[in-house]
Formats: sequence, structure tokens, C-alpha cells
Amino acid sequence: MGKILALDLGGTKIYSALVDHEGKIISEDIRPTMSDGGFSLVADRILDSLYSVMPEGEHPAGVGVAVPAYIDPHTDTIIFSPNLKWHNVDLKKKIEDALGMPVWLENDANLAALGEHRYGSGKSYQDMVYITVSTGVGGGLILGGRIYGGGSWRSRGVWPYDR
Repeated sequence: MGKILALDLGGTKIYSALVDHEGKIISEDIRPTMSDGGFSLVADRILDSLYSVMPEGEHPAGVGVAVPAYIDPHTDTIIFSPNLKWHNVDLKKKIEDALGMPVWLENDANLAALGEHRYGSGKSYQDMVYITVSTGVGGGLILGGRIYGGGSWRSRGVWPYDR
């Protein structure tokens, strides 16, 4: 697999990076979220940030997006983001339409858990719990090497690096 764009959307900052298949950061961008401006402003800032790290003439394999939100696993829409004050928004479609590449959207704590499992102190374990404290408090559960989404949600093992 080639390079991929990574986006960590937070209540106070947007962090974008271009990474290789081993997780090495090639280029990165950090800017304020400005969440008080609403979904349209933040979405435009996200796109500007992603464009700033995309290499000229290259087409990354896709975009992995970490969002502090409850995400409907069937539609990949953001049901609610307490930090951003968003309800029922389709960030995935907005990014896919603008960049013309696949977007994988996931809760930020789940992706932090997956990152720790793949590249950090959890890499020798198949199952782990990860707790994060930042603008809010969150957690991720890795079972059998995959993100677990809970009893009423399906396991979200659909990431490109799961193959």
C-alpha cells in the first residue's frame, strides 16, 4: 500500500499528515479548528490542511480521519460530536467528494487505541483497552487485533492496514 493521508480532528486543532505504510510521517500540518464557525468552516479548514500535506502530482491511497464523535457504523455519518457541537453531518462524503479518494472515518479514541496496538506498547497483544484524556475523555477497545465497536455496533475492522 502507498502513502495515506491522516487527519486528527479535535475540538481545538486540526492535525493532518501524509504517512507511509510503516507510519512514518512525510509531511504534516497543524492549525486551529475554529469549531465555533460551524461545520462548513471546519470542513473547509480540514480540506485546506489535507491539501497542504498532499504531494504535488501524487495520489495517496486514501484518508484516515479520527473524529471526537459518535459515528453511525452503517452510514459513516457523524451522529454527534460533543467537542465540535455537530449533529448528523457527513464529513466523510464532504472529504471524498473534494479529494476523489476513499475516506475511512473513525472515533479518535478508537484510532488512538489502534495506533498504540500497531506501533506502540500494545503491539505484542491481540486484546487491549486504551483510555485517552484530552479535550474530553475517551477510550478504545481492541479485540483480536481489531477495533471493537460495542454490542449494538459492528466491529470496525475495515481499515486498509487490516488486510
